[in-house]
Amino acid sequence: MRHDQREGSDRPDASKRRPDRMTTISQQTIAGRLIVAALAETDRADAAERLSDRLDYLAGLQERLAASLDETEMRTTLSGVCLPGADSWAIVDLVEADDHLLRLAIPRADPADQAIADELNGQWAPRDDDPFGYPAVKRAGETIALTEHVDDVLAAAAHRPENIAVLRALGFAACLVVPIRANGRITGAITFVARRARAAYTADEIEFAEQVAAACGRALDNVRQFAAMDRRRKVAEDSDRAKVDALGQVTHELRTPLSAIGGYAELMEMGVRGPITNDQRRDLERIRWNQQHLLSLISQILAYVRVETGRAEFTLADVDLGPAAVAAAEMVAPLIEAKGQVVTYEACEAGAAVALGDIDKIRQILINLITNAMKYSPDQARLVVRCGTSRTARFVEVCDEGEGIAADKLDSIFEPFVQLPGTAAKRGGGVGLGLAIARQLARGMHGELSVASELHVGSAFRLTLPSAEQARRATDS
Repeated sequence: MRHDQREGSDRPDASKRRPDRMTTISQQTIAGRLIVAALAETDRADAAERLSDRLDYLAGLQERLAASLDETEMRTTLSGVCLPGADSWAIVDLVEADDHLLRLAIPRADPADQAIADELNGQWAPRDDDPFGYPAVKRAGETIALTEHVDDVLAAAAHRPENIAVLRALGFAACLVVPIRANGRITGAITFVARRARAAYTADEIEFAEQVAAACGRALDNVRQFAAMDRRRKVAEDSDRAKVDALGQVTHELRTPLSAIGGYAELMEMGVRGPITNDQRRDLERIRWNQQHLLSLISQILAYVRVETGRAEFTLADVDLGPAAVAAAEMVAPLIEAKGQVVTYEACEAGAAVALGDIDKIRQILINLITNAMKYSPDQARLVVRCGTSRTARFVEVCDEGEGIAADKLDSIFEPFVQLPGTAAKRGGGVGLGLAIARQLARGMHGELSVASELHVGSAFRLTLPSAEQARRATDS
C-alpha cells in the first residue's frame, strides 16, 4: 500500500490539471465572442455612418435640385452627382425634349483632373451600341453593374484611343449604370464610375444609386413640365395681347366715323342743311342716341385695352372714400330717382376711410358699381353704400337688392365680355367690360374688387384699397 501510494504521489493529479485547461478554453471562448461582438458592433457603426452619409447626401442633392426651375442650372447640379464615400465620379446622359441625346460635361473638383476631363467635355458623345450610359440602360431597361472586362468596356465606349487614355487618367475601374426615369420613361442615365477595381456592387449601393437617379428624374421632370407650362402661358399671353391690340385698333378706327355721324346729325337737327320736320327731328334724335350708345361701348373697350396692356396711368394720393362715394352716387342720381330707388350711406362721413388711390379711377369704379346696383335692383329698392376700415386697408361697399349671383358665377363676372345675370332690360346694354375694367383698375392701385352675394337677396361689391396712413408709414420706413 505504501509502495502504491508512493508511486501515485509521483504522478500529476488529473483532477487538478483539468480545471486549468477548462479555464483557458473558457477564456478563449469569451475573448472570441468579445472580438466577434466588437467586430459586429464596428460593422453596425460603419453601416450606420454610411447610411447617415447617404441620407445627408440625398437630402442635400434634393435641396440643390429644387433650388431652381431653370434646366441649365439643373444640368449643372446633375453633372456633379456621385456616390459619397465610394471614390466615384459620374457620367450623365440626358434625353432632351426634342429626343436629342446629350452627354453633360464632367466637372472635377481637382484642377488637374478638370484639365483632363475637359478633353472629353463637348466632344465625347454617346453611341447606340455603347456598353454604358443611356444607350446601355435603354437596351437593358434596368440598372447595370460592370466590374469585369473593364478594358473591353472602355475600348467599346471611348470611341477613340485618346478618350481611353483620358478615362484611365480619371480612374475607370468599374461602373454602375442607373437609369433616370420620368413618368415611367427612361429619359437619361447616370454612370457612377469607381476609380478602383471591385468585385461587385452591394445591394445597398445599387439601391442608393437608384434613389439618387430617381431624385434627379423627378427634379428634371418638374423643370421640364414647368418650362412647357411657361411656353404655353407665353403663347397664350402673346395670343391674348394680339387680340387685345387688334380690338383696340378696330375700336379706335370705329370712333372716327361714329363721331362724324354724330356731327352730321347735329348739323341737320340745327337746320344747317335746311328745315326739318318734327318726324325727322325725332329720327335724328334716335340716330344721335344710338351713336352715343355705340361711342360709350367703344370707350369701354378702349378703356379695357388700356388697362389690359398696362397703358393706364395712375396718380396715387390720399382719397377720402366716403365723399368720393357720395359724389359718384350723385352723378347717377337721375337714373336712380327714375326707378324710385333710394341710396343710404353707412359710415361714409368725411375722414372715416382715407385710402391711397387715384381719385379718377376710384370714381370710375364707384360709378360702375352704383349703376349696376341700380340696374339690377327692382324699383323702389334701397341701395346701400357702406365705408369701413381694417388694420391696413380701407373699403367702400355697394349693396343692392337684386336677384343675387350664384356661387359658381362669382369669379366669372369679372372676366371680360361677361354680363351679370339678369334680363336684357335690366342690363340696359353694354359689352360686359365694366367689372373687368373696375377690378383691373383696383389692382392697379394695389387694391382689390370683390363680391359677396346671395341668390334672391342681393349682392355686395367691395372696393378695397391700401390705407393712406399705412402707405405713408411703409414709405417712411
